[in-house]
Amino acid sequence: MKINYRVNGENLEILIKKSLDNSIINTIESLKSDKKILLVYDKNINKNLINKFVKILKSSGCKVIALKFLGNKKNKNEKSLLRLIDIMIDNKFTKKSVVVSFGGGVVGDMSALASSLYYRGLIYLNIPTTMTSIIDSCIGGKTAINYKNIINSLGNYYHPKTVFIYNDIIQNIPDREFKSGIPEILKCGLLKKNKILSILQEKKELILKRDYNIISQLCSETLKTKIFFFKSDIFEKNKRLLLNFGH
Repeated sequence: MKINYRVNGENLEILIKKSLDNSIINTIESLKSDKKILLVYDKNINKNLINKFVKILKSSGCKVIALKFLGNKKNKNEKSLLRLIDIMIDNKFTKKSVVVSFGGGVVGDMSALASSLYYRGLIYLNIPTTMTSIIDSCIGGKTAINYKNIINSLGNYYHPKTVFIYNDIIQNIPDREFKSGIPEILKCGLLKKNKILSILQEKKELILKRDYNIISQLCSETLKTKIFFFKSDIFEKNKRLLLNFGH
C-alpha cells in the first residue's frame, strides 16, 4: 500500500508493507544517495529486525553507521542532537547522505532535526516502531528537542522523504502500547468522519488480532486524514490545529 502526497512542492510518500524488505534500497537509489547511512535505532527494538535491516542496506553497497539510542524524553536534548551531527561530520556525510530513524517519536524527532540542520538538510527516512509514531508523529514534519526544561523549545519542520510502515514491526509492539494508539485513530475518524469509525466498530476482533489487512487500512485512513489537515497548513495557523485535539 502506498500513499503519495506533496508538501511545499515536494513529493513525499508512505509505504505500508507486510514485512521488512528491500524497498528502502529502491528509495535510496531513486534519491541518488551517496549510500552513507546513519541508522538511529531505539535500543528496545528486536535485535533480529535491526540485523536484518542492516544486512539489507549493506547488500546494496551502503555504508551503515548504526547508533543505538534510548528513546526517552530525558535524551531528547542538545547533547544527543550534537552527537548525531558529530557522527555525520566524522564520516564526511554530504547532502546526499541518509539518516534513517528506526524508533518511536523521540528517535524520530532527534533524527529529523539533525537531518534538517546538517548542511541545511540531507535525506531523511522514517521507520516508526511504536503505534503512536506509526499513526501520528511519523508524518507532519515536526522536529524538536527539549532545552532549558522547555518541551520542544528548539525545532523546526522537516519531512521524511519516505515513511516505511512494516507489519512485522506492528506485530512486535507490546499489547498496551498497541492499544494506546487507538485513541489517536479514533480522533482522526471523528475529525474527518471517514471510514475509520465504521472499521473500529465492525472489525474490533480483527484489530485486536492485528490482522494485516485491517490494520493497514486503519493506518492508511488515519495518515490520509492527518495529511488532509496539515499539507496546506504546515505551521499550524489554521486547520492543522484541530489535530491537537486530545493532546
